[in-house]
Amino acid sequence: MVGVLVAAVNHFKIRFRGEPLYPSDFAYVGEAELLISSVGVWTAVGALGALLLVGVLAWGGVLLLGRLLRIPPAAGTDVPRWVWALRAGTVLVAAALCLLVAGFNSAGNPVKQAYERAGAGWVAWSQNENYRLNGFLGGFLFNMPSAPMPMPQGYTREVVLESYPPGAEPPPDLERDLRLLQYDLAVGNAWATDLALSVPEP
Repeated sequence: MVGVLVAAVNHFKIRFRGEPLYPSDFAYVGEAELLISSVGVWTAVGALGALLLVGVLAWGGVLLLGRLLRIPPAAGTDVPRWVWALRAGTVLVAAALCLLVAGFNSAGNPVKQAYERAGAGWVAWSQNENYRLNGFLGGFLFNMPSAPMPMPQGYTREVVLESYPPGAEPPPDLERDLRLLQYDLAVGNAWATDLALSVPEP
């Protein structure tokens, strides 16, 4: 059921925004009015109906499987110990997997190492390409939160204000350096995305 919901959201985001679903997009879960207005009322109603249908079918499948395997109901007092052990083990494994997935971008994460051993190639500058090469799950995990870069030694607010106090004249080469930086960023982005960049002659 969750997989169907994620697939539907990913489809609509690619359709309307031209990009896949990112972990940060879950911040819009509480913006129901915005989401419905983006995809249309009838589309949202149809997607919700399909999701409910999948949920009902999944629940019926679980009940049918329980009857076929003769698994006793959870509310009973005579549940065998192996059933409780299986349930507890499932919860522990699921919790461990959630922790590993949440820290996908942390150093030494075994899930990320497994992806890289399997030949995953991360494309940090183009998430569309990243998802295409590594699949939805790989691209989604690559966009999980990561630790920020450590603060450079000696780089503090006080040091910056001391070097460039408010109201002081900017360095004489600042404008030239900014233009060079913009040019370098443009060229680097063009090379990374295989775009043709026309540079006028000096």
